[in-house]
Amino acid sequence: VIAYSDAMGRLAAQHPEVVEAQAFHSISLLSTVIYLGDTWGTLSTFAVRMKAGAIAQEIFNAYPNHPGAAHYILHA
Repeated sequence: VIAYSDAMGRLAAQHPEVVEAQAFHSISLLSTVIYLGDTWGTLSTFAVRMKAGAIAQEIFNAYPNHPGAAHYILHA
């Protein structure tokens, strides 16, 4: 899960114009939080949740009908 998220981060950085690369990066970040067994409230994953939410918010702002953006924001 961590390696996948790292790979999605690299892909998103290499292709900032590809909205799906950004979306998969956002959801992969959220997956790392779940994988590590975190619950709400720890500082170490708060930053990860905020980053995932910010990415999803950017997608939603540009593409309000994107099928995952609002969903990812809610989970962040």
